[in-house]
Amino acid sequence: MHFFIILKYSIYSDKIIQIKYKVGLKMTKKQKIIIGLIVVFAIIVIIISIILLNNTKSDNNKSNKNTEYWKKAYLEILQDKEKFDNLDNIELQLSDLNNDNIPEFIIFATKITKDDNDKDKQKIAKIYSVNEDGECNLKSFRNIDTIALMYNNENGTYGWYGIKDKENAYEFLIDRYIIDISDKVYKVNKDVEEFLTNYYIRLPFDNELENSEKKELFEKLKESFKTLDELVQPGTILGEYKFDDSKDKDNLKNKNDTFYVKIEKLENMLKSEYEHYVLDLTHFKAHVINENNEEIAQKIEEFLNEEVADYSIDDFQDILDSFGDTEDNINEERFKFTQTLELELRTDKFISVSYNLVGDLGGVPWISNLGYVISLETGEYYTDLNELVLDVEEFKEYIINKAKKELKNQLGEEGLIPDYENELSNQLFDDGHWYLTRNGMNFEIEKYAVSYGASGAPTISITYEELSGYLRDDILEAIEKSE
Repeated sequence: MHFFIILKYSIYSDKIIQIKYKVGLKMTKKQKIIIGLIVVFAIIVIIISIILLNNTKSDNNKSNKNTEYWKKAYLEILQDKEKFDNLDNIELQLSDLNNDNIPEFIIFATKITKDDNDKDKQKIAKIYSVNEDGECNLKSFRNIDTIALMYNNENGTYGWYGIKDKENAYEFLIDRYIIDISDKVYKVNKDVEEFLTNYYIRLPFDNELENSEKKELFEKLKESFKTLDELVQPGTILGEYKFDDSKDKDNLKNKNDTFYVKIEKLENMLKSEYEHYVLDLTHFKAHVINENNEEIAQKIEEFLNEEVADYSIDDFQDILDSFGDTEDNINEERFKFTQTLELELRTDKFISVSYNLVGDLGGVPWISNLGYVISLETGEYYTDLNELVLDVEEFKEYIINKAKKELKNQLGEEGLIPDYENELSNQLFDDGHWYLTRNGMNFEIEKYAVSYGASGAPTISITYEELSGYLRDDILEAIEKSE
């Protein structure tokens, strides 16, 4: 006589599986308990396996669905010949710019605007991104060869950079694609050209291909796509690329410096609601490092980035929106504005920066020039001339007389408005209207303030040799020691 344990379980069918454990009658109680536990454990393993199998199928279906919707959307773009009209030297790239595991579709090309001449060709990059409804959004950039993820070893951040050539890896940051991967270290190849070749696969594209051939090409492009986890790896060496958009490279960081400033050039394309009005904006972002005083560095950086510029990106977008663009608008206009920040002088006591805005909205050109001398001790810009000169009244009198002569030399009597002298003093000595350079002191005068609009915004420059009897000795000494 035997003792049987029978397990009945149905898996995806009506068949009954019977598991028999044949045990002799002489089993002890302990042995029976052990056998029971083994059976229960077997049941649990089977149930967990079934659950995991279903989840895996679900994840695969979801993954396939995600792949399918962006693949379909991008393939439709590829098969639309009109989207490639007037484009030459076309290349395709897939990159996950916003770190959401769904790649953006990037088209690099040269746009032929007139005749088929090199001078009429403009390099462009079109970035398509797709949402879960399969709808595509387009952003365009001009004059860039490559878009690549770069580690900025100056401030320890990552971002997607537009690269105009393979020698200058930090041409400008595409600030809408700044991503937070601070827990990782950039997997970098120190040879820029080799790195871009190996990690950013671009395939040439012929718009005359048949749709079936385009589909095959897109499959190859999809296979070349690398995720951020493949581009960025923990524990590898930091990149050694540096960006430098300051005109005065001698003023920038040396190996033994504890304080330095980097000014990064950014580019944006802003559009009105129905994209009939487009504004190409070049602007800047300052990075300030003070290894001895992070608080002062942050204070200066915030001032440079948030207070110096006349207009923010949001301000320019508001200007475009104020045009009241409508869907049936037949007007199309493109504008350009450039805001630049230059590091004019750096000493152990202060830095001096200049700001310039130029652009237009189809009418009178906009122009604005400003400058500030910023204390490295307080992080604030100088507003009191007593901090720079020996006698303020004598200094002002000398500068006013010098400015009058210089304005007459630049513009002539006929170029100056009546009673311009009444406004001249305010223009010369107001905050933001004076700053120091390597060669002397500049005074900025607003457009229309003392002269007619055609004269622009005059600048009065006075050399340190001329100012030697007016500036304080410690200021002159700091300037003399500056690099």
